[in-house]
Amino acid sequence: MKRTPLKRKTALKARGKSRFPKRRAPKYVAWIRKQSCSMLGKIVNNYYHVCLGPVEAAHLKSRGAGGGDRENCLSLCSFSHGTQHTIGLKSWAALYRMTVEDLKAIARALDARYRREREGT
Repeated sequence: MKRTPLKRKTALKARGKSRFPKRRAPKYVAWIRKQSCSMLGKIVNNYYHVCLGPVEAAHLKSRGAGGGDRENCLSLCSFSHGTQHTIGLKSWAALYRMTVEDLKAIARALDARYRREREGT
């Protein structure tokens, strides 16, 4: 029996284009990656957090759920970022004895610091 390939109903998207261009801020994300981990020195499981791996930009609310880059990113080491994705944001925040609102405040503070640095140059 000969098989025929399936026909696509819609055209494929062009590669290299962002799905959410208005929510992206590449310069801000690059700046976030140069910062230290936001959890450095925080207590987790009665021990101080030690960073493992390079710093990554971790979104509190994903772009697919309507989040953007500004006031929505934390600078996290790759271990913390992976843990955040594995156990979920609320459970991960509870691990550090924090709430999601505390994390949002850290993200807003990072954005404010970025704005101050940009105005100074």
